[in-house]
Amino acid sequence: VGISVATYNKASNNSSYWFGSGTLYSAPLDTKEPTKLDFASMAAGEYKIGEAVTIAVVFDEIVADLNGATISGTNLNTMTYAGGVDSNVLYFTGTVKNNSTETTILNGINLSGTVLDMVN
Repeated sequence: VGISVATYNKASNNSSYWFGSGTLYSAPLDTKEPTKLDFASMAAGEYKIGEAVTIAVVFDEIVADLNGATISGTNLNTMTYAGGVDSNVLYFTGTVKNNSTETTILNGINLSGTVLDMVN
């Protein structure tokens, strides 16, 4: 793949223009917001009341937490954002409200707040 750079010099015929070097930057044209693909528990199995749990929220592009994005669920206590900036996964940690399995924890989870599109 090659890139051509052209210039126009409207000065007299005997003038010259010299270009030594430059840097070319490009960015993808992203016209859509990130889409949540799924929630995932970081460990399979059974959870007891009060046990710590980490939930991953997977998106279709690179995102960041902005303005306190949170997740909540029927079997979860308050979940706190734990990381994942500059990736397509945000991590939240918290504790289990009721004796649960991975499946019952992941059912009924809601994402709220603002997620920043890092591609734009």
